[in-house]
Amino acid sequence: MVYYEVSEESVHKNHAGLKARSDITKILKTWNHLALPKGEDKGLFDKIICIPKTFFGWFNIYRRIKKGDVILLQYPMLMYPKVSLVALPLIKAIKGKGAKLIYLIHDLQSLRGYDFKGVDQNWLMMADAIISHNSVMSSYLKESGVDCPIVDLEIFDYLIEDIPSKSINKEQGIVIAGNMDPEKAGYVYQLFSHFPNADFKIYGPNFVPSSNEAKWYEGSVPPDLLPHTIKGKYGLVWDGPSIEKCEGTYGEYLRVNNPHKLSLYIISGLPILIWKEAAEADFVVKNGIGFAVNSIDDAISKIRSVDENEYRSMQNNVKTIQERLAVGYYTNKSLEHALALI
Repeated sequence: MVYYEVSEESVHKNHAGLKARSDITKILKTWNHLALPKGEDKGLFDKIICIPKTFFGWFNIYRRIKKGDVILLQYPMLMYPKVSLVALPLIKAIKGKGAKLIYLIHDLQSLRGYDFKGVDQNWLMMADAIISHNSVMSSYLKESGVDCPIVDLEIFDYLIEDIPSKSINKEQGIVIAGNMDPEKAGYVYQLFSHFPNADFKIYGPNFVPSSNEAKWYEGSVPPDLLPHTIKGKYGLVWDGPSIEKCEGTYGEYLRVNNPHKLSLYIISGLPILIWKEAAEADFVVKNGIGFAVNSIDDAISKIRSVDENEYRSMQNNVKTIQERLAVGYYTNKSLEHALALI
């Protein structure tokens, strides 16, 4: 029996989601890593040339796999979704050899408005086990017809060599990290008009420099460096166009997914402010690492009432999770469980 981890080489940087993928590869350092080509988002011609690249990439994997081998696939493929379907006949052939497939889910297109019967179903129905984000996502998969064993990851790990330490009085402010494209984080561009005297620290690409919120913008920093760069006292997990609640495609997605920014904040030593209806709100509250809030206004009000002892208690709880994320605890735990089920 040989263990393989399959993932794609990416051409993008400063992207938290890709940090999650590269960390999985590092955590599975004792597994054999098989790299696949990835499209470069350059239009139709690139899609066309990626078809044979994808096929032959998987064909080489097929030739290598033997009965009893185990493959962990980071899903979805970064390849164009429809082009990735070229790999499915070879996936079936690999299973026909008697190999086992474990999928570790990073994202689901069907939770972003696409039909589950599209790309997601074609891929996921071939898994022998799935590592899902959390119990909410696992329930969604089961309701969608996935019948293989499903394990909850709980939270994405965040590998880092030197764990940052935060002094209770060192910094102030609410940290907002992530993609600042107005389509995804439209609420950010309402903060100044509603909370001009609040203290925010904004990090991430695609920020609109002409906005009033520019006074809080701290720049875009690579994910590996950001934990040591962040200045602030709390990390905010929020998405969508509204400051009143998380809504729209991106806001609603928080009901189901594990946002990587949650891991970023924890590895940075920050207690959490998270939308109360987010799937990970339960993780935050259960572990005593922050507050589940109704709105941005609620978040600001909540932290005003926190005394030093309560904050220090949350920091200590954050440190416990922080130490786990830094060494890949949650990935290893869920993978061990998945392996026992196949």
